[in-house]
Amino acid sequence: MSELPRLDLGPVDTHKVEQAYVALTDLSWAWGRRARRAVFDRRIADAQLNLAEKRALLERLAPPAEAGLAAITDPRRELRLERLLLSVDPPALARFRFALEYDGDYKDLEEYLFHDIDDAEVRARVLDHWARSAPPAGVKSLSDADDTLFASLVDRRYPPKHPYPGVCAFHAALAREPFTPPATPITLLSARPELVGGVLEEMSQRDVWERFSGRLLPSVLTGELVSSTLGTLETLWRAHLPEWGAPPNGQEERIGLAKFNNAQRFGQVYPDYRLVFSGDSGQADALTASLLLEPRLDPRLATRVVTTFIHDLDADGECPQGGRSPTFQRERARWPVDEHGPSGRGIIAHRNYIHAARLAYQHSEGLGGLVDAVGLARVCAEALEELLALRQAYGPQAVSPKAQAGYRQEGRQVLALLDSAAPEPPSAWVGRIHVALRTLAEA
Repeated sequence: MSELPRLDLGPVDTHKVEQAYVALTDLSWAWGRRARRAVFDRRIADAQLNLAEKRALLERLAPPAEAGLAAITDPRRELRLERLLLSVDPPALARFRFALEYDGDYKDLEEYLFHDIDDAEVRARVLDHWARSAPPAGVKSLSDADDTLFASLVDRRYPPKHPYPGVCAFHAALAREPFTPPATPITLLSARPELVGGVLEEMSQRDVWERFSGRLLPSVLTGELVSSTLGTLETLWRAHLPEWGAPPNGQEERIGLAKFNNAQRFGQVYPDYRLVFSGDSGQADALTASLLLEPRLDPRLATRVVTTFIHDLDADGECPQGGRSPTFQRERARWPVDEHGPSGRGIIAHRNYIHAARLAYQHSEGLGGLVDAVGLARVCAEALEELLALRQAYGPQAVSPKAQAGYRQEGRQVLALLDSAAPEPPSAWVGRIHVALRTLAEA
């Protein structure tokens, strides 16, 4: 299952794509920028390419993956990339960009716009056009990976590298596209560095696709080699070597800042989407969340961030050493979201994904209906069933007793909320919650 599915944009006539490539790479024989743009616009229109053929042509015009991030694109080719990107009709933009973003290779839209195009003016024209013309599309889900999607660096309450119960249903409840994607799209704000040809990035994508049984369709925005390595060492020091004293957290915070910078570029590429970010309390994800919410840094981006979720690894007092970084404690105090506050916009600290979905549901009005009753019921049912599957596969102690108690408590609270939900969620989901809670109680 290593190959990720590609969104079907239609048939590709390779002969038409080749003819269009030859026409676009030929000289314009025009004097002045405006005249050259008109020539290439006419050639693209004359080619009569569908979306799939425009994607194939864009991949042909862009620098190859093996060139790496240091590749310099010829200014003449950048002009052709610009005109091709601007030729996509606004109603088709969401599908076209999705097909480039979540296709399993490291070349996502951020790579095309911020690495393949070096001319800031060319890039600005594309981004400004998209910001003006793209119709409202939906919600994009941004997420950390380690200790957010699965237990890894700090969390020892679960089997290592195993998906957290309910995490797939949670992201399915958050992410929204104006069409039906082949799986739930998610963009990882990874701390892992980029290598030539996107080797680590593509490995991360395949790993997530396989680890989550094809339910999450990832793209990856990578970090920096020095900060990611040193930041991870700081996390491991705090979590596993407390006798050495408290470590610094400067490199961890550089990871948080790098993730914010990636999210900023992602937000420019998708000006028509609202954004949600998920992370964990073990590193500096709360800093990323705080920066995303801060209107003084990037006002246009901040207004589109619906809220942020941080997995509190020490919610049950079982990760006292490394479960809560100093950054988490500081930033959570700046953007707290409690059970009954007037708005859910801020840092929603949660102990499991039923808890996260419940808080989002309880703040539904302030969050624009981010998680509805159906989404809450689905997250709860699947989380409880996946917890039971973990117990069956690894034994009754596969997940710590306190964490298991937290799932049962959250399940009961969700049932109480769903009793008064309007409209009511499908009875099948509610029935599955009852069955799972009963089975956990009898186990």
